[in-house]
Amino acid sequence: MMAMYERLKAKEAELAYNAAKGRILKKLAGIKIVKNKSVLYEIGKGKPQNRICEAFQIRPAGGD
Repeated sequence: MMAMYERLKAKEAELAYNAAKGRILKKLAGIKIVKNKSVLYEIGKGKPQNRICEAFQIRPAGGD
């Protein structure tokens, strides 16, 4: 009887995981990362490397 209960709980957890994964992937599908500067150019100019992320923009996918 406990084995059936554990299998049922495992199946519920798997379904909840897959639902959350689907929601996350749906949101990620709507994001497009666009490179707007040369990252190597910024490094060559001696800018701090923790600012490299400023060379990229996040835009909604589908609208260019």
